[in-house]
Amino acid sequence: MRTLLLLLAILLPPFGAWLYFIALADSTFAGDVYTGIKFLMILVAVCGWKWSGRSWRSIFSGTRHDIKLGIVFGFFVVVVLLIAFFLLREQINAFAPLIEQKAASLFPLALYLPIAAIFSVAHALLEEWYWRGYVFGELHRSLAPTMAAVVGAVAFTAHHVIVLSQLFPGSLVVLFSAGIFLAALMWIWLYRRTGSLLAPWVSHMIADATIFLIGFILIQ
Repeated sequence: MRTLLLLLAILLPPFGAWLYFIALADSTFAGDVYTGIKFLMILVAVCGWKWSGRSWRSIFSGTRHDIKLGIVFGFFVVVVLLIAFFLLREQINAFAPLIEQKAASLFPLALYLPIAAIFSVAHALLEEWYWRGYVFGELHRSLAPTMAAVVGAVAFTAHHVIVLSQLFPGSLVVLFSAGIFLAALMWIWLYRRTGSLLAPWVSHMIADATIFLIGFILIQ
């Protein structure tokens, strides 16, 4: 059962992204299906945590040093993202209308900034709990640490590839996906180093906020 739940946890996100962005892209109920997949992901992870016998509450305990570490690595990601954005801005600008269209299909653009703030905090927390806490934690019980990290990072990157492929050409998809993969490895390293999700959550939150800022600049 543990293995089945882990496989479901790995496969549901790319499946949900494929349904929403490709298979049901023109459907009026695509959003409802995607929301359902998200709830199913949470349910699978909760059951997986329970079945594994591991407690997830302790992984959020941390120290001020963990927060500082998360901030340092978060701002490292900010620098990389902003350099990439300004170097590739001409190419990315060509896809600004499509990015605006996709964003408008998800939420009212007038609420972009408050939604971005909430999403950056809450979604980063959920993803760290799901991908680093549960998925990587389970992989680490069966695989060598390096292999578990690579598999966990690939699994995390998979659904992002599907989303990116609907917004950008192949070359940018490969570049951005490589960046996501490396970020996932960094967050796994932070989790293993500190034994807490606090540092990767702070870093992930800063990264998401920066991505939303870039998106805001593009749709203005």
